[in-house]
Amino acid sequence: MKKYAMIFTACFVIVALLMFFQLVSMIITPPAFNPSDLKIPDGAVSFKTENDIGQTIPAWYYKGENDRGTIVLCHGHGVDHRNYHNVIPIFQKMKIGIILCDFRAHGSAGGKYTSIGMEEWKDLKAVIEKAYQIGYLQQNQQLAAYGRSMGAAILANGSAHIPQITAFILESCFAELRIIAARDGKRLMNLPDTFLTDIVFYSARLLSGYEYFNNKPIESVKGIASRPLLLIHDQLDPRATTEDFERFKKIMPNAATLVVPDAGHVCAFEKAPEKFEEEVRKILKAGKLNPF
Repeated sequence: MKKYAMIFTACFVIVALLMFFQLVSMIITPPAFNPSDLKIPDGAVSFKTENDIGQTIPAWYYKGENDRGTIVLCHGHGVDHRNYHNVIPIFQKMKIGIILCDFRAHGSAGGKYTSIGMEEWKDLKAVIEKAYQIGYLQQNQQLAAYGRSMGAAILANGSAHIPQITAFILESCFAELRIIAARDGKRLMNLPDTFLTDIVFYSARLLSGYEYFNNKPIESVKGIASRPLLLIHDQLDPRATTEDFERFKKIMPNAATLVVPDAGHVCAFEKAPEKFEEEVRKILKAGKLNPF
């Protein structure tokens, strides 16, 4: 019996370690959810730049009409710029310019590890500065930004550092990475939130160098200040939950909101395309763009 108990214990430890390393990998190395044949609509011009640590950040630009303004689309964790393929035609209908990019460790960008929205605003800032440099953006042109999930966290965390953005759209933005990681552990692996989750974060920090515990968009979103903000909540979202949404509403009471009752994570456009377009047009106009 003692022999079998030792075998069982060894197996349990091995399984626990495998799950542990899987969790670490999920945090710092983004999975690839997008199919390889997914494409954005024709008409984009590609360019690239480097972020503050020398990683290549590829970007794409769709030209809009003069004086309409431009919107930057920020993708989520595990996907890339192509994740916006379905909404690009909506913004093209508005005749505004569009910029997309792949953030570090995603798509064709450089880098091995992601900070899941904490440092990627520096990638975005580099893309915006490059777009000004090569003439895709003009100094007197209004610039809006729309981020989903990690992309929303990027905008919240970077809002104080990118004053050129005149209007923000945040969909499915998590309040704190530590909390959403615990939710995912429970939902995907039925793991309770214990000190082991903290060990995962410490291990991820040792490997990547990123201070994941400090990834708290709920604290950084104040950097948006008085600029127009639309908060989109997908009510069936198991990740960025109603609790997160209510926290953002409390800290940004003047923000416009769109709640889509039957939408899961970042599915507002798919479930309510007309209402989505209506509310987006309103916030873009509030940001001095001309989407009509």
